[in-house]
Amino acid sequence: MTQVGEGGFNYTIEDYVSAMSSLVESLELDKTRFEIVAHGLLGGTVGALWGARNPGQVSKLILMNTPLDKKSAGEIPKSLQPLLNPFTAAIFCQNPLNVVGNPIEGAGPYALDVNDQAVYLKPTLADGNAGFIAIAVMKELKKNGAKAVEEAVRLLSKDDAPEVEILWGASDNWLGESPPSVPKVTTNVKIINGAGHFTPEDWSEKVAKALLGQQFQ
Repeated sequence: MTQVGEGGFNYTIEDYVSAMSSLVESLELDKTRFEIVAHGLLGGTVGALWGARNPGQVSKLILMNTPLDKKSAGEIPKSLQPLLNPFTAAIFCQNPLNVVGNPIEGAGPYALDVNDQAVYLKPTLADGNAGFIAIAVMKELKKNGAKAVEEAVRLLSKDDAPEVEILWGASDNWLGESPPSVPKVTTNVKIINGAGHFTPEDWSEKVAKALLGQQFQ
């Protein structure tokens, strides 16, 4: 993993937005229109902001359990708040379970199988930078998350904005059971019962059907 600050990448929202632009260009997707599927506190925020800033390139924006209001965007889940404490963050992040395992379980209705947990923990165990990256990301979301979401919602409310669809895991212990109401952005909301914040991991079959426009409940 790239260290915080290496190559000028500080894991800010704007860094991710810029990286996404570079990816789109390298894949030559800038020559066509495409759909974006984005998820979560960071990925959803970045996807929403990039799509909002580039309406001519995005035919549809699908956001899964993404904070779309100031309150939830600037609020860090309780299980990750120790990453914001300058006195305990470095110690807290040394335990991979604090950074990956416990937050995943705490965000939804399921306990991780031992084998599944090992898969999630592997990158963190293999690279000591993972914990420090988590600290940088949480600080950034706390500082600029609400601002980024506010901009995205404002731009997505315009007439030239791409179509927006919201998929929401109804057992999200981080953002709540239902998405924030953003009627100016979209009224197209699909609830995924049985899934928590990590919707694709919790119930990938339902998510796949929802993305394809099929009946999934």
